Amino acid sequence: MIKLVCFDLDDTLMDFHKGEEIAFYETMKEENVEASHDDYLLYKKINGALWKKLEKGEVERYALQRIRFEELKKESQLDFDIEKVNALFPKKLSEQAILLEDSERILKWCSKKAELAIASNGTATTQHRRIEKSGIDKYFKYIFISEEVGHAKPHQGFFDAIFKTANVSPEEVLFIGDSLSADMKGAVKSGCISVWFNPKHIINDLNVIPDHEIDRLSSIIDRWEEFK
Repeated sequence: MIKLVCFDLDDTLMDFHKGEEIAFYETMKEENVEASHDDYLLYKKINGALWKKLEKGEVERYALQRIRFEELKKESQLDFDIEKVNALFPKKLSEQAILLEDSERILKWCSKKAELAIASNGTATTQHRRIEKSGIDKYFKYIFISEEVGHAKPHQGFFDAIFKTANVSPEEVLFIGDSLSADMKGAVKSGCISVWFNPKHIINDLNVIPDHEIDRLSSIIDRWEEFK
């Protein structure tokens, strides 16, 4: 029996990359810096690599936030104050709450079947603001954000916090997320019912085998009985 449905936030319920790009340009513009699309792509590459290190416990969150802009300044022609940009960017990002298609409809449906939780690797202030601004907060009984939990997915400590707080066993948790290395690795290892949301049909090149794979959120409704 599914008692709790956990949703990853970014690129599962929200279009993080679109919001991130808007926030990047707005940040640079406010600092009177003309950034190109190539500059954004470089930032995205640097940031993505650092988040992979965070998942492995190789870098601390606050170090990540500083290092990404240090490396961007070093590898690009952009001239900006690292401290100012580092402080401004999360504020700009927190205002970006672009829901993916079908997100709210699926949440409304799932909320009638089980309790819901958000399970996100992110900065608490930024994520809480985005969740609130999107209006989907009303569907969730629990919100687990790595900065507050003290561990980032896929660390077992993150999943243990879910089980303890919601008073559920792993096999009673349906965990839905887009990241193989964070969401699925942690969900599979901890014994949750794992559902890989893979709309871009990315090839699974990791030694992580989710229980199910979907490319549309609406498949949660279509395959609910199968997940159970």
